[in-house]
Amino acid sequence: MSAEKTERLINLTLGLLATKRYLTKNEIFRTIAGYSGSVESMERMFERDKDELRSAGIVIEVGGLDPLFEDEQGYLIRSGAIQIQPSDFTKQELMLMVISANYWINSNLDQSAKNALVKIASLDATAVSQIEGGNKVIAPDMTNHSTLQIQILIQAISERYLIKFSYRGSQRQVAPIKLENLQGFWYLTGLEGDLLKKFKIIRFESSVELLGKSGAFDELQVNSAMRATEITEAQEFKLISKIRIGKCNNLRKIGEVKSFNFEWDQCEVSSSDSEALIREVLWNGDDIEVIEPREIRESVLTRLRSLAS
Repeated sequence: MSAEKTERLINLTLGLLATKRYLTKNEIFRTIAGYSGSVESMERMFERDKDELRSAGIVIEVGGLDPLFEDEQGYLIRSGAIQIQPSDFTKQELMLMVISANYWINSNLDQSAKNALVKIASLDATAVSQIEGGNKVIAPDMTNHSTLQIQILIQAISERYLIKFSYRGSQRQVAPIKLENLQGFWYLTGLEGDLLKKFKIIRFESSVELLGKSGAFDELQVNSAMRATEITEAQEFKLISKIRIGKCNNLRKIGEVKSFNFEWDQCEVSSSDSEALIREVLWNGDDIEVIEPREIRESVLTRLRSLAS
């Protein structure tokens, strides 16, 4: 399966999950990225895509747009009809599945691995991330070195080992709490002394070393750190934007969407990470228009002017 087809399947899955009504083929071809060419070629492409998604365990429901008339059929995906439900797996388990699938990309199991990534994307769009500044949806880039680092970090988190590593020219000793993937990059959150910090894993300047014995930090420290995280996350802002119907599926999955007019929906996303949201807005190009806050809107316009010049 080509990268373009993988991207189109993920876009189709997220688009049909996001809609609250049946979408006709014409609406799908017009609003979901990846379909091009003649009507006949797009229809053949769509039929093959439906078969691919069914083989991955994703059921596309077919129904009439108006129950009183036999008009054109439409399509949608109900989250309850997907064989795997979001509540079946924790964030960490989804992350481990993405890592596992990456081991088999470009191997004899390449097709199965890419099907798995499509299915994971249908559960959590952030698990299969978009390359920063690009337009292709793929699994996070995992070199052998970074994969080994993450394996050690997962062990350290689950067994509560203290860890040591070099970061930005100094040795760090950290009680690791969680791993997360943002925009295709892995981050470690942990306690360094009494401070809760976030470290970008590709900036590690040495291998991660486990210190002492398991159980080196207790539940009280973790709870204290998570309370500090909740206080930080509570100081968030709300991004309000107009997004083109059928587009911006990454924001639809994490925000609250309501109808605006025949061309646009309104999307509200709450976050404490303005930089990450600016990248999301820029990636969606002219399919999104920021309404507020003014600071985010101005930052986006400034960067677009810089790119244009």
